[in-house]
Amino acid sequence: MILGAVALTMSLTLVSCKKDNGEQNGTIIDDNGGGNGGGAEASLKGSSYVPFILDEETAKSISGKIAADLRPDDVNKFLYVWDNTYEGSPASGLNFYGEAGYTSMAVASAGWSGAGFFAKKEADPSKKLSGKGWTFHIAYKGPANIAQFLTVISNNEGGVETVAAKICLGQGSYDEFNSNGQFVKTHTPLAPVGGSFIADEWNEYEVDLTGVEFFPAGLPEGGANLLTFSSGGVQGTPIKLDAAFLYKK
Repeated sequence: MILGAVALTMSLTLVSCKKDNGEQNGTIIDDNGGGNGGGAEASLKGSSYVPFILDEETAKSISGKIAADLRPDDVNKFLYVWDNTYEGSPASGLNFYGEAGYTSMAVASAGWSGAGFFAKKEADPSKKLSGKGWTFHIAYKGPANIAQFLTVISNNEGGVETVAAKICLGQGSYDEFNSNGQFVKTHTPLAPVGGSFIADEWNEYEVDLTGVEFFPAGLPEGGANLLTFSSGGVQGTPIKLDAAFLYKK
């Protein structure tokens, strides 16, 4: 399902066509997570960061604390859209930290959707991610009564991925299917840090992954999808993501 992937820059301009040979067959460890923290300012007071989505101005403010930078560079790190199932859409307005730029897409006409932040072996962050104590942070903006689905992947050995967290954002519910089209589970949304989801505004989410050790054997030779997301198959469904990173408080 992820052959024919295309790589997008953070501004979501189509820049290249590349193959994504990763797999998305995972086993769930923790589906619940928990919202905690104190908003935008609190999320920048951690001791160590591994960003997937983060604007340059905010990155500068924590530059001395970035252990591994997994933001796409179209060299060893990519944001892959699988089988053209998303289209880029304008990132209008400010992001979660009040700066310019975030990831903005809409579901295309394929009848399903999927994308992932992919790292080659050359970008292996495993040494910088050694040990436990991490929290996953993300900000999401979307319409009412729409659910989005994300996975945070911790390890890939022998072609089998182990998933640190499966997260549903927004409102409603999301039916997960595996790569063979078989139903897996219906997921209900994680509560945002603010308590209740507010449509069309930035909602902050945190998931406690302190018990997870990321990549104990390093990235596989073929690389891996580190953060993936899906918005279902309804054409035009938007997804807007920002401030996606692992950090230690």
